[in-house]
Formats: sequence, structure tokens, C-alpha cells
Amino acid sequence: MGYGDGAKSGYSPFVSVMMFKAMILQAQHNLSDARMSFMIRDRLSWMRFPGPPLGDQTPDENTIRHFRECLTETGTLKVAVKASDLQL
Repeated sequence: MGYGDGAKSGYSPFVSVMMFKAMILQAQHNLSDARMSFMIRDRLSWMRFPGPPLGDQTPDENTIRHFRECLTETGTLKVAVKASDLQL
């Protein structure tokens, strides 16, 4: 997934695997994007599964929403969910 225009300014994008793991937690607990962002920042157990190291920046609600929209628009979300379902 590409982010931005390739300029060297701003924060670097979050790892796609970490973002997908956050989406899994969000779906399992039926959380809004804002609540998911809060839970990753607030709870150590919630930070461990998606995987940002302690002290690193965590995704905000707009980042989570944008990631989900990009996956949905490209059809990647269906493929990724199907692949994770097969592994479960």
C-alpha cells in the first residue's frame, strides 16, 4: 500500500501487518476507530498484539479509517480476511 506522494516529510506509514492486526481486534470487540486508537495507546495487552514497540507512535483514528478504506477500495480486505480465516 502506498501512502502520500513520496515526500520525505511527515511520519512514516505504519506497517500493514500491524494495522491489519489492529483491525482484527477492532472487529472482535466492535470498537469505533477512535476507541480502537485509545485502546492501543492505553492498554499494554492491546499494544502487544498489533506490535508497536513501547514508546513508538500508535495509529490514530484517521489512520485506522484510511487504512480500512484503502483495503476496501482495492479489494484487499476480502482477500486478507479470507486468508486469515483459512489459517484460523
